[in-house]
Amino acid sequence: MFRANARHTGVYETKGVTDLPGVLWAFKTGGQVRSTPAFAGGTVYFGSDDGHLYAVEAGAGRLKWKFKTGGKVGASPTVADSEVAFGSEDESFYFLDDASGGLKRRIAANGPLVFSPLLQDGTLYLPFWYTKFAAFDAAAGTETWSFPAEGAVLGTPVADQANVFFGNESGLFRAVAAADGHPKWTFQAEGSLASSPALGDGLVFFGSVSGTVYALDAWTGRLRWQFKAEGPVESSPAVAGGLIMVGSLGGGFYALDALSGALKWKSEVPAGVRSSPAVAGSLVYFGGWDGYIYALELQNGREVWKLAIGGPVESSALLADGVLFVGSDDGSLYALR
Repeated sequence: MFRANARHTGVYETKGVTDLPGVLWAFKTGGQVRSTPAFAGGTVYFGSDDGHLYAVEAGAGRLKWKFKTGGKVGASPTVADSEVAFGSEDESFYFLDDASGGLKRRIAANGPLVFSPLLQDGTLYLPFWYTKFAAFDAAAGTETWSFPAEGAVLGTPVADQANVFFGNESGLFRAVAAADGHPKWTFQAEGSLASSPALGDGLVFFGSVSGTVYALDAWTGRLRWQFKAEGPVESSPAVAGGLIMVGSLGGGFYALDALSGALKWKSEVPAGVRSSPAVAGSLVYFGGWDGYIYALELQNGREVWKLAIGGPVESSALLADGVLFVGSDDGSLYALR
């Protein structure tokens, strides 16, 4: 599941990589790998700018199958009910058999899917580029409701039991009813919203290209706090241990108090961070534009290790079975252990 769970907190319930790892394997594709991988049944699924969705054996890095689309696959896949679901810049959302890679069905999106739609509890929440934000019955492929988009939705939505939350390029952040799309509230942020939101403690968290990190009351949309980072925030927040952690393109990785927004610690990453953080155990992991994967202590930001891989890292890390999987702009998916 995108960002590890339904609340998109980025917290993986698995063993982390606590010591400086080596490269277990690297799987080379024909384009940049900015898709965050998904893991199920000993297989890693991920997309590439070469237009393919790949299924690779997690232990050995051997190709199981690949599926070709008509555009880049930068969106992150979701695995559920023996299916792999993902979007492509060819304006389509695909459902494949997870074992064979065979096409089961396709939904036309009428616009490129650069970011990942939300698939949750049998419902697909799909942004139609500049026209609408819609909900589909994932099994039938039929639309159940839609809402005017008023601008491109650039991040992956998140949902709780009542509402779906999403932002757009105009800085509008919305909550609509998950059942019928009825608008609940709207918040006007400063700058375009490419950071995917996360939920925690009754709040919804997200960043903007203005460099502002926001925390809103998830029920009312009221601003609880905001924090100004140095540079645009396109990284999606992780929520763990009472902290919000997020990177910025201005060269900082920040840990903020989840309830007050107070800065708890900051780590300098001069090249900037667009990769979204992942948490396992007591460590937080993220990639930098400098081509390093970083592992920091959650509570104080102390660097535990960093490892250079083949190129800038925009993909977010996935942790499973004591292995860290992450893509790189050099066209490879890396398995680190």
